[in-house]
Amino acid sequence: MVLNAQKAEASASTSTFYKIDVTNCIKCYNCEVVASHSINIGIVEYPYWINGSFYGNYRIYINPPQEYLDDLDETIAGCPMECISKSTHQKRR
Repeated sequence: MVLNAQKAEASASTSTFYKIDVTNCIKCYNCEVVASHSINIGIVEYPYWINGSFYGNYRIYINPPQEYLDDLDETIAGCPMECISKSTHQKRR
């Protein structure tokens, strides 16, 4: 029970950012296939997070649902151009 409380406290104090940098994207569609619940390539012709934000050449998704994390990690590992990344940041208090 203590471990679960520590995990909950850690997740409450950090944010996880998933980022797609479309600068080098070759549009292989692997990300859309693996994480179809999170990534789409629709009419914009570059991958984007379905529930994320656009910042120029970057697409940002903050704190995705827990059930998507394994697929998102698989997507990062499978991106041939390493356009997708993940980072964790401390939340400001």
